[in-house]
Amino acid sequence: MTDVVFLPGLNNDALVWAPTLAALHPRLTGRAIDLPAEPDLAALAEQVAAQLTEGTVLVGHSFGGVVAMTVAEKHPELLRGLVLVNAPIDVESAEQATARIERVSGLDEESFEAAAMGRLDVVFAPERANDDAVKAERVRGLRAYGVERYKAHCTAITQRVDRANFLSETELPVLVIAADDDVVVPTSAQRDWANAGGASYVEVAGTRHMLPAEEPEQVATAINDWWRTTEAGRGYVALSLPDATLPDYVVHGVGDTTLFLMHGAYGNRDYFDDAISRWNAAGFRVVAWSCPGYGAEEVPDGYGVPLLAEYCARMILAERTEHNVLLGHSMGGLIGPRVPALVGDALDGVILSGASAGFVNRTADDKARYLRERVKPIAEDGLTVAEYAVGLLKVMMAPRAQGPLVDRVVEVVNGMKTEVFLASMRAITEYNSVPSLTSLKVPALMLAGESDTACPPAGMQKMQEMTPGSSFHQINNAGHYAFAEQADEYHEVTTDFIRRVVGAGQPS
Repeated sequence: MTDVVFLPGLNNDALVWAPTLAALHPRLTGRAIDLPAEPDLAALAEQVAAQLTEGTVLVGHSFGGVVAMTVAEKHPELLRGLVLVNAPIDVESAEQATARIERVSGLDEESFEAAAMGRLDVVFAPERANDDAVKAERVRGLRAYGVERYKAHCTAITQRVDRANFLSETELPVLVIAADDDVVVPTSAQRDWANAGGASYVEVAGTRHMLPAEEPEQVATAINDWWRTTEAGRGYVALSLPDATLPDYVVHGVGDTTLFLMHGAYGNRDYFDDAISRWNAAGFRVVAWSCPGYGAEEVPDGYGVPLLAEYCARMILAERTEHNVLLGHSMGGLIGPRVPALVGDALDGVILSGASAGFVNRTADDKARYLRERVKPIAEDGLTVAEYAVGLLKVMMAPRAQGPLVDRVVEVVNGMKTEVFLASMRAITEYNSVPSLTSLKVPALMLAGESDTACPPAGMQKMQEMTPGSSFHQINNAGHYAFAEQADEYHEVTTDFIRRVVGAGQPS
């Protein structure tokens, strides 16, 4: 579970966040805290920090965002992530600060409430500013907040510093959520700041500065989605899956180094039998999955690369040992780059075998050929995989590929379910792996077959070039199924990579 703490802005108490809290994913434990009537920004940040536990995601709206950035600057060790909602990043001049403090100094409760209610059309979208329920909730919040707290916070907000470089300087992952028509903190300024600093950015349509009160469910959805996909969510995987959901997998061997194995769209884990025996003999434990839908179970709802990556991450977290490497072949290699960000420090490296960066990155001619060879025989001609795949498999392998391991690949592919293959083809054509490749933070090996027409070596070389800390190896006289076509070299290269990244060596 991840603790998510929400800070309200000026003129708001903690209850403004109640609808957002209700819409958070169950694996996110949310709570909102009131900001005390403290006029010193640094002291206020310390009071907030004292209420946080290590590993908190801190969310701040408007002035709450100012406080949140101050906490992040002073106590980054407490935080795993930061969410800023319509938060100001500029500074006030001495004249502006003085004018603000003087303007509020003479307010009493009645004049404070009247002034705030007179600005509803500034902070709410027009259709909401005249809504009776919105007005009633605003009055409740103002009365709970009170004029003395407002005066203290107006003093504190004048002490904010220039945050133009905050995003590039912090090591925390940051999500910026902006209203699409914020006239208090201009939307364009928030967007430009987020993009320049490399933060995640979500813009919510039809809203103004009081975004948390206007579209709380959209705010929660943005946080849920960001936390599931961002580096901040490492080790808190699979928010879209029920707890304890695992794919079907088998464990081969024992040892402190585990190789997690994902097969391609054609076939299943059974065509890895020989390779698994070799890895076991080298001292590695192997966990081989059956991609969801490839066994007796139905294809799961939401089938696609993001969901499959979550299944794989669950398997890794359940079966991890001291050292762990993930090998994804073909479609497994499309899924693989997405997995490390979901499992914290569990993985020491990734091997992508006969893989691509995604269908969307292929040329128009290659896309047409790919679909003509794989989808048309089923979708238009009414054939099963077993009725057409043998001829295609020969094209995908090297010209002289033969032997019992090659025959085993054909046998396994012929036995697969046609409907799950079509589902996998849809998943492949819808996904772009480039963002995951460019942000990969573990060593990676791109392993290509010289004659692979499905995932050509040139494409895998481009993947290597865009992936930090990666290497490329081409196996000659092999096509898409190098583990069967040139089994000795495939085993040698993968084993050397595993030993290099984990420092494993032969067991004594």
